[in-house]
Amino acid sequence: MPGYVVPAKRTTYTCFNVEVPSDRKYHMIRYNGIADSKLIHHVVLYACNKKPEATEPYSCYSPPAECSYMWALWANGFGTPHFPSLSCLALW
Repeated sequence: MPGYVVPAKRTTYTCFNVEVPSDRKYHMIRYNGIADSKLIHHVVLYACNKKPEATEPYSCYSPPAECSYMWALWANGFGTPHFPSLSCLALW
């Protein structure tokens, strides 16, 4: 997240909410984590069944109750996952 300053702690878990387009169906065929930092170890994306209230980054060790579906993962060295031919992950 641009402009986010990592707190000066040994371990920090930070959540922030991102809204994806909902005007029509979208399909993800691959994703790539871009981390230009030695501080970022992994990223976990969760899908939410309703819009979360938070609009700014917040400290968290687990997602909010409305965002309990683990949707995608990325970690340093993970590379760029591609879904098999003729498959995808639906975004809606």
